[in-house]
Amino acid sequence: MATKHTIKRNVMLYPAVMEVILVLLLQIFVLTRASNKISYSLYEEAPAYTYVGNVPQASGLNSSTGLQFSILSTSNPDSEYFIIDELEGILRTRQKVDREVICPKEVTCQLKVDVAAKSPPDVFEVVKIIVDILDENDNAPQFSETHITRSIPENTQPGRSFSIPLALDLDSPKFGVVEYREVSGSTAFLIKVTEDGTGKPEGLYIVLKQELDREDRDLYQMTIAALDGGVPARTGTLALTISVQDVNDHPPQFTQPLFTAEVEENAASGEVVTSVAAVDEDEGENGVIVYSFDAKTVQDYGGVFSIDSQTGLVTVTGELDREDREMYELLVTAQDKQGVWLPSEAKVRVTVLDQNDNAPLVTIHVETMGPDGQIQIYEDEPAGSYIAYISVKDPDSGRNSFFSCALENPDFQLDVVNESPSEAEYTLVTSRSLDREVIAQYAMKVVCADQGDPVRTSSTDIVVNVLDVNDNLPFFSQPFYSADVAENLPRGTEVAVVTASDPDATDNGRLKYSFAKYNMYFSIDAGTGRISTKMPLDHEQIQNYTLVVIAEDHGSPPANSTVKVIVNIVDLNDEAPVFTLSKYTMGINELAEFGSKIGQVAARDPDSVSTGEPVYTLVGPADIHQVFSVSQNSGEIFTKTALDRETTPGYSFIVKASDAEDPSLSSTATVSIYLIDANDNAPVIDFPSTENNTIHMANTDFIGQEVTRIRAHDIDASPSNQVAYYLTGTEDSLTYFSLNEGTGQILTRHSLKDIVFKSFRLNILIRDSGSPPKTVSTQIYIMVNSTLSDSYSRPSSLTSSNMAIVIAVVTISAVLIILLIVAIVVVKRNDDKLTKSTYIRKMFAGQVLDNGDNAGIVEDGCMQTQMDFTQDVSLEDEEDNKQIRQISVESSVPGLKDTATWQQFYGDKGKMHEADRDSGVSGADSDSGRCSEEVDSSRPSFNTSMEQDATPPRPPSRQRDRNQSAWHKQPPAPPMFDEIPRRSARDMPRSRREVPPTDACTSLPPKVPPKNRSLIHELNASHLHVSSKEMSSSYV
Repeated sequence: MATKHTIKRNVMLYPAVMEVILVLLLQIFVLTRASNKISYSLYEEAPAYTYVGNVPQASGLNSSTGLQFSILSTSNPDSEYFIIDELEGILRTRQKVDREVICPKEVTCQLKVDVAAKSPPDVFEVVKIIVDILDENDNAPQFSETHITRSIPENTQPGRSFSIPLALDLDSPKFGVVEYREVSGSTAFLIKVTEDGTGKPEGLYIVLKQELDREDRDLYQMTIAALDGGVPARTGTLALTISVQDVNDHPPQFTQPLFTAEVEENAASGEVVTSVAAVDEDEGENGVIVYSFDAKTVQDYGGVFSIDSQTGLVTVTGELDREDREMYELLVTAQDKQGVWLPSEAKVRVTVLDQNDNAPLVTIHVETMGPDGQIQIYEDEPAGSYIAYISVKDPDSGRNSFFSCALENPDFQLDVVNESPSEAEYTLVTSRSLDREVIAQYAMKVVCADQGDPVRTSSTDIVVNVLDVNDNLPFFSQPFYSADVAENLPRGTEVAVVTASDPDATDNGRLKYSFAKYNMYFSIDAGTGRISTKMPLDHEQIQNYTLVVIAEDHGSPPANSTVKVIVNIVDLNDEAPVFTLSKYTMGINELAEFGSKIGQVAARDPDSVSTGEPVYTLVGPADIHQVFSVSQNSGEIFTKTALDRETTPGYSFIVKASDAEDPSLSSTATVSIYLIDANDNAPVIDFPSTENNTIHMANTDFIGQEVTRIRAHDIDASPSNQVAYYLTGTEDSLTYFSLNEGTGQILTRHSLKDIVFKSFRLNILIRDSGSPPKTVSTQIYIMVNSTLSDSYSRPSSLTSSNMAIVIAVVTISAVLIILLIVAIVVVKRNDDKLTKSTYIRKMFAGQVLDNGDNAGIVEDGCMQTQMDFTQDVSLEDEEDNKQIRQISVESSVPGLKDTATWQQFYGDKGKMHEADRDSGVSGADSDSGRCSEEVDSSRPSFNTSMEQDATPPRPPSRQRDRNQSAWHKQPPAPPMFDEIPRRSARDMPRSRREVPPTDACTSLPPKVPPKNRSLIHELNASHLHVSSKEMSSSYV
């Protein structure tokens, strides 16, 4: 393990070692440190981001104290070569450093940079850094020319030397040229190098070693190499050609060193000025002399004078102007034809004589001159304001230079500043105040004339532009503007164009238009004054607008004027009549006569162009015209036929209002009419009826026992439909029975124990709450029979056989519930998605509603039970599985028993109950095959102590009397729960769909009468929505 660790650490240290080696190879190291001054060395050509040094380490600053480093590079060009790490203070190169660019051929080359080290708020130190740029031998020596030619006379003595140019090396002297060598050459010549005090080459020469003979050899070739001080050395070469020339022993000589001459200015071209002469003692071609101007004379005066190369005559070739140059000095050379010797030189001095060829020269000096070169002055300047300085001079001499000047404009004058015969100075000033709007520009002449012969004059044009001052207000072309624009035109429609003008110039007269305040309906073009709409305008909202437009110039300060613009919005028929209400609600008594006024709708047309009132019509539905009518002019609504609230409690239709324009515009409103109820219907008796008006009961001594309940309803609306029950009849009837006025319950008010068999007739009067009230009467018979079981008269008692059935059913139900809970828990643990709805089968006790699903069938007498567990049950939480509480339908649906539907259902059912009690029959006819006992399925079978005021009355249990030959049919109770979604039992296996009954009956209960079945469905749809948590804990 130790070995592996060492190897790993060596691998990790390898980059650091390589960096150190790289630094050494690049020879970047710290040289010195003195307080806050640090020196580093850096080889040139190092690439960008090369490490230079650690500033905090070298300067003694502690970088761990939060110092921040930066380069102070405000005015130091050397700073552009370096960058520094802000936190660590590592100095690196920003770019490649070329020593030959920074300091070519210098012995030392240094870059200086200042580094700031700061730690807010009070630590700040400047570290001065000097970086010595060390030279690399990256440049080879170079001669200025790669090939040169030298001519040497043939009579040159041996030992004579001739210089040749040195080679140039851009590197520092260390790597500069240190040696010259003859690469190839001739024995007739050798190279000679002279050195300075440091041993560096200072001069390069070729030395003649032997006498020359041009006729033997006239040309020599040599190659010279220059070597620098690098290792290895870099070289540069020079090719040298030496030509041997023939000897010319005597140079030409001028007869005098200076020649003088005079010439009139404006002399014609070709006029002779003077001539020069020289002699040459040589003969033949070597004695032929050639005259010429030297190069500088040719450059300066070659266009003015020329010299004949053979005769030496100097002539005029260009224009002479004494005012430009009064004297010329020409240098003339005389050289033999061979051109071997240096030429001889002589001077020619030419004086130019004056003529009156110049008019006075006028110069204007302007301080306020525009870009067009013209004089400028502001119009608000007072009289005597300075405009320009004028100087006049005549270049001629003597009387030719005397002059006088005058100004040709009364609005201006020349004030003399300084004046002499040949020179004068004036100031041009205003003689009165100026107005640019009257005269924007003045043109004048300054005329000067000299006293020469002939007289010469000069005329100088002066243009003075008067600059504008913002001294005028803009003014509109009209005192006000008025415009008409139709409504509903699109955005950008032109409304009007306002125009204003300003006599001022430039920005002072350039206008911009704007509104005095922001306007959301209109916009104005700042440049043209065009006013346009921002949106379609509506006459019905605003009929006219008053706009205030500002015309403002661009002066400083600006001047402005305002004008009003009245915009009239022209109305169009674009608005339909508008009803005061979008929906009208009216009421009328259902007994109102034909043609009665119900109410009135009203609409208004916002358009001003519309004439007349809106026209009202009924739109629909189609049959509404048979019931109502509307006045076209007034909008009043009338009845057209008799109304009946019980048939149609209300109407809703549409009324349209149209204007009288072409095309016509219209709008609609909804009218809802409700019929006010009138007490035009008497109560309708639900129980008893002529077919079912007898109640059989035992001779109980229980006082306050409910015998039956009278039920009636009134189809009128509340409160007229509230009915009250009143009891009339024989004294016996009133003695033994009482009637609850509000509920219709008939109760025992006296013990019947002493009655063996007796029939009581009770006269019932039912009255509604209308005004005036309507009444209806009926009769009910109560048969008291001592042969009936006393348990019949005690609703709280259960037979022992029924109790056993109840206990069995509860036990079985508890077992099934526990199994169901266990199954749900298992499913919930294995399934991530739980369904959030509860599916429970609708069950009925005692009846079968054939809706296509399996229904539960229970009868108390034979305990036939058929339950369907085909639905998928998924309770929302496990707590719901612990207990299914028993509830009653009435308590879970508040106010259910007070509904008309409930009263109607239980009215019919109550009659059957009372008929059963009157006959004293406790069982069914043996021939009918029906069960011996019938259970009221309107409440749970096992709750025998339910509050009477919370649930409909339940008849007491009855035992089957086999001797009884008749049994009154009792209608089915409404289902306990509304049907809730589930999977069809037909889709499930039969083993899950059916559970055998605990006891078998000989036949099914009677079918539900159609009327009661519809009532059951109405109860289901209106009231019986019961959640899974409200289900009864025991169901059959």
